[in-house]
Amino acid sequence: TALVAGLLTGLWAVVAGLGVVASGVLLAWLGSGAQAPFLDVLRVVGLGWLFGAGATLQSADVGWSLTPLGLTLLTIALVYRGGLWAAETQQPLRGSRLGVIVAGAVVSSAALAWLIAEASALAATTVEPPEAAGRAGLLCGAGALVGSVAAAPHLRAKVTAVVPRWLRAAWSGMALAGAVLVAGAAGVLTVALVGSFGAVTSLLEQLAPGAGGLFALLLICLAYVPTAVVWTLAVLVGPGIGVGAVTVTSSGVVTGPLPGFPLLGLVPATVPVWVAPAGVALLLAAGVLVGLHSARQAGLADDPAPAWAPVATAAIAGVGVTVLVALASVAAAGSMGPGGLAQVGPPAGAVAAVCGLAVTASAAASAAAFTWRRRSTPEG
Repeated sequence: TALVAGLLTGLWAVVAGLGVVASGVLLAWLGSGAQAPFLDVLRVVGLGWLFGAGATLQSADVGWSLTPLGLTLLTIALVYRGGLWAAETQQPLRGSRLGVIVAGAVVSSAALAWLIAEASALAATTVEPPEAAGRAGLLCGAGALVGSVAAAPHLRAKVTAVVPRWLRAAWSGMALAGAVLVAGAAGVLTVALVGSFGAVTSLLEQLAPGAGGLFALLLICLAYVPTAVVWTLAVLVGPGIGVGAVTVTSSGVVTGPLPGFPLLGLVPATVPVWVAPAGVALLLAAGVLVGLHSARQAGLADDPAPAWAPVATAAIAGVGVTVLVALASVAAAGSMGPGGLAQVGPPAGAVAAVCGLAVTASAAASAAAFTWRRRSTPEG
């Protein structure tokens, strides 16, 4: 039934996610000589998965909520795959079955997250079960919904029949702009990593974690790479990030002490002069590509659109980019400890506003220009 498929989807996402986290934790444990009690190792696995799902790790009066988005994306990918399977077993998938599948995934993942939070409490670190259940249920429900819809062509056909092509193009335009922004930020992050490789390795040497600890640190750094991409985008477009007393924007750096986390070795002492122009160019490139995409979709002969449609499509895509960047910025911010580290990361509202306004304006202007040019030529 649809309920069983949904419950199994949530179960699959949790168990597979725990397996991925366990593989890294167990290898680090073995590399360090397997000295810690095995039961504590299993608790670390549970806490690690819950942390990746967005739960806050509590230790005394200090919380750590800066989510490793790599683990979050892994969870979404796993539940998305489960949603595909669940939908394929319930064809033809109708709205009621879709709702039951999503509800089943939410219930099973939330229940398991609650149990894991209860069972994984260490002497110094815990996760609140209600928060764990809520975060896991929301994440798995969203992934199951997207995966199930992706495997239901007749549902997509109904949407296609109702919504005109030029309006549907706003969704793909938003995805295009998001991909451009992520690719640009990832490229700049790679350049920063190459330039700061000595500082990162120096931090690793100062920590002297041993073979097992080094492996664990590398896995943690890898899980934080998507978070670092969002931080890089925030710096590129202007508002920047804050880490304790340190503030990094596209125009400069306010220096101060930093935690000894290896990835923070990427924080520069000064911002290169090319960063601000690169951020402007990235926003303009994303907007122009969205405008071109909107104009092209509106001009297809099999689905004619009014003259104002490309501009409207581009503007809607720009609003979508605003929401997308806001969500990413919120997800990439959190706590790394007490005091000034209680809130680190980008200011979500400012980053989303800059990206949204820049992409919307350039997309709408380029869509209008491309449309005018096409209509003014004999071929248009």
